[in-house]
Amino acid sequence: MLFRRAVLLVALLLSPGLAQQPPNILLLIGDDIDFTYYGFQGHEFAKTPHLDSLAAEGVVFENGYSTASACRPSTGTLVTGMRAAVW
Repeated sequence: MLFRRAVLLVALLLSPGLAQQPPNILLLIGDDIDFTYYGFQGHEFAKTPHLDSLAAEGVVFENGYSTASACRPSTGTLVTGMRAAVW
């Protein structure tokens, strides 16, 4: 619920008028991969040209916080908007 509200708020803030087409929002989630393993994050050997071009044209969130120490509960929280302890 909270996640949906946040996405709606971002869409409304980025859209100059409601009559215009809202922006496209693409959320990429890497499973069991550190954020430093992408070319646009400065990794020396990782080659991610498509992600690099998306990052150059879009917005990259550089600070993130996890709701759980394990991958699945944290991803579930991001997708559902519910705390990991609830489900």
